[in-house]
Amino acid sequence: MNTIYLAGGCFWGVEHFFKGVEGVLETMPGYANGTLENPSYEAVYTDATGHAETVRIRYDAEMLSLQQILR
Repeated sequence: MNTIYLAGGCFWGVEHFFKGVEGVLETMPGYANGTLENPSYEAVYTDATGHAETVRIRYDAEMLSLQQILR
């Protein structure tokens, strides 16, 4: 199983899209970077924390390449 973290705007939309991709085994929304250790959605939404909404994607590299994910 391989893992990549992607930030692409709203993490719910990114997660929803990748859940439907064959070869994606697991998704988990969260936050990257920023100034708070455990930010809430409300804090991140204000743009004051420096966090980006991200999605951890775990995938089977035999079924789906990194290039395909990024495309």
